[in-house]
Amino acid sequence: MLLLLLLLYVSLLLLLQAGSPLSQRNRRIARDEVLDMLHHALDSYMKHAYPWDELKPLSCEGRRWDQRERGTLDDSLGGYGLTLVDSMSTLAIVQDGPRLADAVRRVVDDVSFDRDVDISVFEATIRVLGGLLSTHELRNGVFSSMRRPPASTSELVAFMTSARAIASPPPQHASSS
Repeated sequence: MLLLLLLLYVSLLLLLQAGSPLSQRNRRIARDEVLDMLHHALDSYMKHAYPWDELKPLSCEGRRWDQRERGTLDDSLGGYGLTLVDSMSTLAIVQDGPRLADAVRRVVDDVSFDRDVDISVFEATIRVLGGLLSTHELRNGVFSSMRRPPASTSELVAFMTSARAIASPPPQHASSS
């Protein structure tokens, strides 16, 4: 969710500049604003809500998996630090090594999946499994060689073309009857 909000913000900045490419200065400004928002959100979660799953924005308290404040809506929470796990791939994308290392250490030391709770399979898949797998892939997989932002539009297009090719299913061959 955090990554989605950050991408939305950057997309809006880019749309506002659609008539002309962003200057290096404006790219740095946009990048710094996104990083400031990311750090504010993650720091607030760590200060007010960790190790609980989510930060309640109005009360600045953690949303606990063991207190059903919203009835069965809280079943999506499993008590495994959803926001921290979910944010690790964003930290990998923005190349925030110290925060990512701290997040990985906390997940290894503090997070347990040995719980007898009802969970939302969808939420657990996209936030926990997706967060862990995408972080691993970004740090160790196909995309790990991209350690810096694209230097040009053509470099970004080449990267996106490669990403689409990796994500696309193989072509279907028509069987002859």
